[in-house]
Order: sequence, then structure tokens, then C-alpha cells
Amino acid sequence: MRQPHKHHATFASVAVGLWVLTCIFAVSSMAQTCTPPPSGMVSWWSGDSTTEDIHDGNDGTLQNGGTFATGFVDDAFDFDGIDDFVQVPDATNLDLTHALTIDAWINTNNNSAEQMIVSKTIFEGDANDINYYFEIFGNRLTFAVTGNAFKQGNTSLSSNTWYHVAVTYDGAQVRFYLNGALDGSRALTDVPVGNVADLTIGRHGPTGIHHFNGLIDEVELFDRALSGAEIEAIYNAGHAGKCKVMDDDEDGIPNEEDMCPNSELSATVVIDGCDSGVTNDLFDDGCTMSDLIMECADGASNHGHFVSCVSQLTNAWKKEGRISGREKGAIQRCAAQADIP
Repeated sequence: MRQPHKHHATFASVAVGLWVLTCIFAVSSMAQTCTPPPSGMVSWWSGDSTTEDIHDGNDGTLQNGGTFATGFVDDAFDFDGIDDFVQVPDATNLDLTHALTIDAWINTNNNSAEQMIVSKTIFEGDANDINYYFEIFGNRLTFAVTGNAFKQGNTSLSSNTWYHVAVTYDGAQVRFYLNGALDGSRALTDVPVGNVADLTIGRHGPTGIHHFNGLIDEVELFDRALSGAEIEAIYNAGHAGKCKVMDDDEDGIPNEEDMCPNSELSATVVIDGCDSGVTNDLFDDGCTMSDLIMECADGASNHGHFVSCVSQLTNAWKKEGRISGREKGAIQRCAAQADIP
């Protein structure tokens, strides 16, 4: 018998446990292993020929001819430094007001100009309209929040060179990381304030300035300050990057382990429009109660056969203690009323 998944009604977010799978990537004669993404991830724009947020739903769109090219980990966003960027619509979970981490791989064609990596800013001229931004300014990593008291890292970056860059903010300190190593720590008393700005990759907000000239790869946003060890692990994974696991129905179970990779994830069991009110449990194999009932519908030669199949399922679920007698009756009543097949 299938065992119930630990979570019953919440299917919207992908569990961090997804990322513990191991992937191997060959680099020259040595093998590198992908690293599981740290917890607290908000969004992940891989740039692998897509502007989709492969972790959450904050999908972006390329603007003004931006494209993709070979990156450090698979593909990357390729920007011309004139007007290209990725635009991500404003979302509540992008307004990080307590702690955050931004990291990416970058490779600039020219470091002479101020170049934005990630920005969530309405208008640069009003410091209160800045939620946060992360950029290259004066050849150094630069970060600012509401108040516009920007802080910078120590190292001068070179053009035409791949760097892993990261910035963390914990409410009191900003820490810069370059290629997995600490590149400066600065006190920051300003508190970031959420805004209604879109998030942009490769440009400074809606003002159309500070365009990035080069490649930006594997952009991630976290709602906490990652530790130095966590950032070092991302850098050490090299070209293998962070482990990417596909989970099409976002039920917390990878496709390759999911017997129902496109599950019916309604909160309750609904049969042909009849809502039983019974929690639509998710099983360890990736199937929900609704999935199994749909299997009954697909395999039934007539209505009686369908009702009998659902009765067998609900009898077993009650026996296992998964549902009560009342819930069993509610599902069976919906099955009896359904116009199936």
C-alpha cells in the first residue's frame, strides 16, 4: 500500500529536499559534482535558454534583443550593454526586507562602466525607492538597499573573466564573496523596504541605465544570509553548478521518482465537479488521491465499474487510517453522482 506523504494540503512550493540528488558533470579529466542548493531560495534564473524561474513562479522575459550564450554552468544570459535585460514582474516574495543573498556567475566584456547584476528599484534618484541592488561599480562589487548607502567589496574585477559573485545581508552586515572567498564585510544600518518595482537582471530598474555588458549565469535570490561555507560550496561545484531537479507538478517529488509527474493537486478530492471536502493526500510515490480516482475513471468500462473501483480505494484508505468513515462516504457519494465514464 502507498504510504502518505508528510504534507497533506500544501503543494505550491518545492521542498528543499528535492535538491539532494547527485549529478555528475565531467570537466576535463576530473569529475565535478553538483551541489544541493541551500535552503531559503526564493528564485533561481538559470539562464539555460530560458528566463523561467526554475525554483518558483517568478518568470522573466528577455527585453530588447537579449539572448543566451554558452555560460559557466550550461547557458547564460547574454547582454549587449546597450539595452538588453531580463524583466521579472513584481512579486511579494521578491521584496526582501530583513535578510537576503544574491549570487551569480558573471563575465563582463568591459568593466569601465557601472553595470547592474540584479536590481529591484523604482527610481534611482529617490533612495527610498530602492529595495536592493547588486552591481559592479568602479570595478568592484557593490550593494545598496533603501537609503542608498552603498557598500563595496575589496577586489578590482577584470573583464573577460568568469567570477562567482555573491552578496549577503543579515540586517546588520553586508558581506561580499568573490570566487567563494570573503571579499569584504561592511556594517549597514539602513533597512530595506519593499516596493512595487519589477526585478531586473542586467539593468538598473525602469530607468534604463547601467546595462550589463557580458554574461550573467545562474542568478539566485535567497531570503536569508547564506554562510560562507554555503557560498564556497556553490563556487567549488564549478561547471556542475547546483543540482537541478525537474518537478513539473511542484509536489516536492522529482519527476524521475514521481509515478504521477503531472498530479491533480487540488486541496480536496473533487470528482466531476463534486467537492468531497476530503483532503487530497499526496503519497510518497508522487500520486494523490485524486490521481488514483482518475485512474479508476480511465480504466472503467462503465459507471458501476468506476464506482466499485473508488469504493475499493476508499475502503483501503479507511482501513489504513488515512480517512474517516465520514470522509469515505463523502468520496463515494461524489463518485456515485459523477457522469463517469
